[in-house]
Amino acid sequence: GDKEAFRLLNADGEPLLDFLVRSGEAMPEAGRRLLSRHPFEEKKRVYVNPSKVVKLLELTWIGAKHVGTAGGEGKASGVAQAGLQVRLPSLRELKARVKAQLTAL
Repeated sequence: GDKEAFRLLNADGEPLLDFLVRSGEAMPEAGRRLLSRHPFEEKKRVYVNPSKVVKLLELTWIGAKHVGTAGGEGKASGVAQAGLQVRLPSLRELKARVKAQLTAL
């Protein structure tokens, strides 16, 4: 079925994990604890308390009809360029931080 994707961020603005919910279900909220799978060990469950929640996908087209917001290709290019400017820590450092911030069940 249809799903919505969200990125959960910590207080420093670093990504903790990406979270999927079915369309129509309540979206995650900043400051509200939620249960998820561990991002590196799929058999584990963890509680996450994000400081910020960012919606990752936006509906732009339905068939041949444009239904998205104005901006189009220029906006997408700007977002991509801004994303390239952000320097993320190495995967090992990120994994260590995420493990420290997540509370395993």
